[in-house]
Amino acid sequence: MTTSRRNDIQGLRAIAVLLVVFYHSNLIFHGGFIGVDVFFVISGYVIMRSLLAEYASSSNISMRNFINRRVRRLLPASTAVVVFTLVGSLFIFSPISEHKQISLTSLSSTFFSANLYFILQNSYSALINNPFRHMWSLGVEEQFYLYLICSIAYLLRNKSFKISFSRKLSIFLIATSSISFVFNLVFSSGIRLLPLPTRIAFFSPLTRIWELQLGVLIACIPQQLTRSRSYKYSSDLLAGLGLVFIFWSGFTFDSFMQFPGIHALIPTAGALLFILASPNSQVLGNLLSVRPLRFIGDLSYSWYLWHWPLIVFSQVLFPGSRTALLLAGFGSIFPAFISYHFIENRFRSSESTRAIKPMRIVYVSFAVQFLCAAALMVGATTTYGLRETVAGGAKGSWAYTSGCQMSELPFPVEKCSHLVEQSVGTVLLIGDSQAGAISDGVLSATNSLNLNFVVWYNDGCPIFPRPTEERSDCSNYQNSIPEVISIVEPDLIIVANKSSLYGMGSGQHGGLTIKNADGSTPDTYNETIQMWTYGVQEIFHSKEFSSSLILYFQQVPTSKPVSPTLIRRSQRNSSFDLSFSANRNKIIQVEKQALKSFANITLFNPADNLCPNNRCFSSIDGNSVYSDENHLSPYGANFLAPSIGQVIKQLLNI
Repeated sequence: MTTSRRNDIQGLRAIAVLLVVFYHSNLIFHGGFIGVDVFFVISGYVIMRSLLAEYASSSNISMRNFINRRVRRLLPASTAVVVFTLVGSLFIFSPISEHKQISLTSLSSTFFSANLYFILQNSYSALINNPFRHMWSLGVEEQFYLYLICSIAYLLRNKSFKISFSRKLSIFLIATSSISFVFNLVFSSGIRLLPLPTRIAFFSPLTRIWELQLGVLIACIPQQLTRSRSYKYSSDLLAGLGLVFIFWSGFTFDSFMQFPGIHALIPTAGALLFILASPNSQVLGNLLSVRPLRFIGDLSYSWYLWHWPLIVFSQVLFPGSRTALLLAGFGSIFPAFISYHFIENRFRSSESTRAIKPMRIVYVSFAVQFLCAAALMVGATTTYGLRETVAGGAKGSWAYTSGCQMSELPFPVEKCSHLVEQSVGTVLLIGDSQAGAISDGVLSATNSLNLNFVVWYNDGCPIFPRPTEERSDCSNYQNSIPEVISIVEPDLIIVANKSSLYGMGSGQHGGLTIKNADGSTPDTYNETIQMWTYGVQEIFHSKEFSSSLILYFQQVPTSKPVSPTLIRRSQRNSSFDLSFSANRNKIIQVEKQALKSFANITLFNPADNLCPNNRCFSSIDGNSVYSDENHLSPYGANFLAPSIGQVIKQLLNI
């Protein structure tokens, strides 16, 4: 059984990596993330062909040789990228708020477990601007390789079934792939067998095994069947159909859909059809074997490793710059070329007299990565003399320090109330972390108007008819709101939600999932918009809100990190383009249309004050307007206090 390299598969690798780079560069292919799924099928096929060739020649498969080949193939190149990224992060990211998270993610990448690390992060901030986010797919692949070789070793040694190895293997692959696919459907649909189901669906090897094993299964089909003359007339049609499936997915899918789920069948089936049919095709096999595509296919592993850290660095250094984004995404092919020739090829061969032993590669790679991550983490404790201006998220706010983020019930009315003498009324602030973050500004505004102020919020739990699937305490918070309103008897209720967080971006971007009213999960960007529109209308039609005066505080524009870094030690005055917050801007307009018929609701768009001429303040006179890219700092909230106070004054006729 031959193991000769198939040039058409190198061409398919090129298509896969190009889809990913185009997607991350925000060009054309909004579903380009499916390139990873194509990679999974290719990896399963190539690995299994190699193992079957070894079995055909020696009637055995060596676990040791398999692991040695994986070490030589993957570890040196990934080590170079991890070390480069850690060194770059030292200067580009803040030791105050970001180095620890980056260090921990790099350690998970070192041990090929970044996917498991991301599952366990119950926070969208763990995924945003993380230069190691793309390493999740390497984790899935390496965990699959270990599972596969252990399973094959067991099947070879197990003599209890009196059937051939190939038949045992086929039964095993079909059974385990079916189980994996079912779990994929369950978790992708948001069914809460475990916390964070959509995050599990995207990052877990349990829900991805079936994709890799599609490649393994087609590798097990005898070549004399797939290369039969009877298929030569239909091969181009089938290979073309496979490419249509792949490109159609790249064009029409988007990152807001619940993925992988049933949708992943389309690009993986496309890869399967092409791999099966291409050897007999008269046109497409040769087309994908052309030198430029083979060249990109050869670089695909290194290009995948390098492109994402450089994209993240470019967007932190040059926020909102499309030029920087494109240069980083496509310019990363140059370090990939260097890595391929001087690292991948140098370590891949085991036949040279200069070949380094695999265990030495493991020891050195792990030691270097661990020491660099530890150095970044330890160094961050000194902050390198940089001054911490604000606490992260809403944790520096009056609401948080007063203990008004829901951790348990009942509502602690005394702790969460600021009462004034001779009050002329009461304002209640409720919502998710946005409410906590703006509490200082609302407190300042109400205090100046001689109003009582009460706040009650919970991270990741909006004022909405249904809870988020990932937060188990959301139902308790949302159910407590009518009682809180009854206790406080407010003259005005301020509602603040981070609207674009819910259902938009799904597990791969750390978004939180809210289902439709019928129990289904929104599956496209338009469906998530529609879900949110109907939901805000429904909640404000409910009896606790329909008879109340409401000020709806809309989501703040999304800022890039504003913490000091070694290359930007201080930013006295800085700003960013409002268009950078495209998803937020879309939901602002949707809410405006959805709520315009409610006579009791007034909308407050913070961008009207934060973003004169569509340029948004991120720091003013050295004071950070944001505590992180999604939340205002106490300074930023107080910056809005006069405008908030003016609106409250008009609504209450003070």
